[in-house]
Amino acid sequence: MKRNASSSIEPLEPPKRRKVNFATFTKWKTDNDKTWQMISWLDCVAVVEGHNKMVSTLTCSVCTKYAEKIKGRRNFNEKWITGAESIRISNVIDHAKSDQHKHAMMLLRRDQARSLGLDAAHYAPIARALTSLSKDEREKLKRKFDIAYLVATETLSFKKYASICALEKKHGVDLGVTYLNDIACKTFIHFIAEVEGERLKNALSQADFFSLLLDGSTDKGCCDNEIVMAVWCDIDSTDEKIHSRISFFTVVRPQNSTAKGLFAVIETALQQIGIPSLDISSCSKLVGIATDGAAVNIARSGLKGLVEDQLPWIFWMWCLAHQMELAIKDALTNTSFCDINDMLMRLYYLYEKSPKKFRELEEIVRDLRECLEFEGNVKKPLRASGSRWITHKLCAMRRVLARYGAYTHHLAALSDDPSVKSTDRAKLKGYYMKWTDGQYLLGCAVFTDLLAPCSIFSKVMQSNEVDILAALTSILKTLQETEKLSSKDMEEWPTCAATLKKITREKEDFLYQCQPLKKYAQAKVYYKNHFKEYCSKITECIQSRLR
Repeated sequence: MKRNASSSIEPLEPPKRRKVNFATFTKWKTDNDKTWQMISWLDCVAVVEGHNKMVSTLTCSVCTKYAEKIKGRRNFNEKWITGAESIRISNVIDHAKSDQHKHAMMLLRRDQARSLGLDAAHYAPIARALTSLSKDEREKLKRKFDIAYLVATETLSFKKYASICALEKKHGVDLGVTYLNDIACKTFIHFIAEVEGERLKNALSQADFFSLLLDGSTDKGCCDNEIVMAVWCDIDSTDEKIHSRISFFTVVRPQNSTAKGLFAVIETALQQIGIPSLDISSCSKLVGIATDGAAVNIARSGLKGLVEDQLPWIFWMWCLAHQMELAIKDALTNTSFCDINDMLMRLYYLYEKSPKKFRELEEIVRDLRECLEFEGNVKKPLRASGSRWITHKLCAMRRVLARYGAYTHHLAALSDDPSVKSTDRAKLKGYYMKWTDGQYLLGCAVFTDLLAPCSIFSKVMQSNEVDILAALTSILKTLQETEKLSSKDMEEWPTCAATLKKITREKEDFLYQCQPLKKYAQAKVYYKNHFKEYCSKITECIQSRLR
C-alpha cells in the first residue's frame, strides 16, 4: 500500500481553559455565602477580553494568609493559593469542604476573636460545645484532656491515646463513648497548646523584660528545627518573691542554617506574641539571647552581630555546658585521646547491631570469668557520643576498663574465625593489634580521671534547679579538682591507681584481665611525662572559654 505523501498529522491544540464572566463569579459568592461564607474568602484573577471582564483563576484569601500554618493538613494542595484554573462552582464548594480550608477559617475566626478579647468558645466548635455540657460530661472530657496531655508530655504516639483510654475504662473510669481515637487526641493537644500559648503570651506581655534561649534540633524526618524557649521574671507570685520562669515558646523550621536564617527564626517567634519585627522600636522588652557556642551564633558576622545591629543593648549568653565541652575538646585535640575516642566509637558499633557477636561475647565471659576478674553480667560497650558529651565519654571509658579483657579476647577470636569474611577478619585483626597496646588501656584510665572533675559541672547543669551561682561554683570546683590532679603523681589518681593495681607481670609480659599489653612500659612513661600538660591545657581552655 502506497502512503499518501501529502497526508500529515495535525498537531493537537491544547484545550482552552474555561473562563466565566465576572458577574457569574460575583453571583456564586452571594448565593453561597450563607452556607460557605464565600464573600470572606473567595477571590479571583480577572482579565479583560474585549468588552467583558472574565475570571481566569480562583484563589482563597484565607488559605493564602495562613499558608504556612495549614501546610501540614491532610490532603493539602496549594492550587488555591497559587491560583486554581478549574473555574467551576463545584470545585469551589469542594475546596470549602476541605480540611485545609476549614482549619484556615478556624484560624481566621481565632484571630478575629482575639482582637475583640473573646475566648476560644467564640471560634472553636469543641470549646463552644463545652459551654453546653453537663457537669458529668465535662468531667469525662476533662479526663480525656488529661490523657492527651500525658501523651504529649511523654512524647508518645497519638495512637497510644486509644490504648490508654481503653485501660482506664478497664479500671472503671467512665470516659464516655466519644473522643476516644487518635484524631481526638490530636485535637485535644492542639487546644492545650493554644491555651499554653495564650498563657505565655500574657505572661510576656506583663513582664518588664524577657530573654530567649535557642537551640537546634533534628526531627524524625531529619529536618532541622530551631527550638525557642522564653525566660522572664514573675513578680506576681504568691510568696512575695520574684521567681525566674522558663517555658517552651515555639519550634520554627529555618529556611537555612545561616545567620540570616536564624535571625528570621527569632522574628517568626516574636511575631507569635505580637512583636512585628526585631528592631529598637518594637522589641524593647527583649534583653537577652542564649545559644550554644557554634560559630554561626557567636561570630560578629553571625547571628550575634545581626541582632546587636538592631538591639545594641542585647546581652548574649552562650550555653555554659556546651562551652565546657568545647573547652575539653580544645584541650584534648592532637592528643592520644583522639585515638581512644576512635576506639570507643568503633567498639560500640561492633556490637550495636549484631546479636550474634554479643552472644559470642557472653560465651567468652562464661569461659574466662575467673580470669577476667569482674562481677556481674557481660555488658556491651557504651556509646561515647551524645548530647552530654563528657558523661558519655566517661561512662564509655569506664565500661572498657571494666570489660577490657572480654572485648580483646573476643576480637582475637573473631579475627581467626573462618566464618567471618576475610576483609572483616583483617580489619578486626588490626583493631586487636592496635587496641592491645598499653597506651589505650592506660589512656582510658588517665582520661577518666581527667574528665571526672569536668563531670561535676556537667551534672550540675543537668539539674532542674540550677542557678547562676551553682553553675559558677561548680566551674570553680572543676578548676580546683583539676589543679589537685596536677599536683599529684599520676599513680595516685583513683582510676589510674585501681587500673595499675590490676596489671600483673608474667616474665616479660604485662597482663590486664588475662590480656597481654604491648609496649606497656613505654605507655606508662608517656603518660607520666604528659599528664601535667593535659591538666594545664584543660585549665587554660576552660578559663579561656568561660572567662
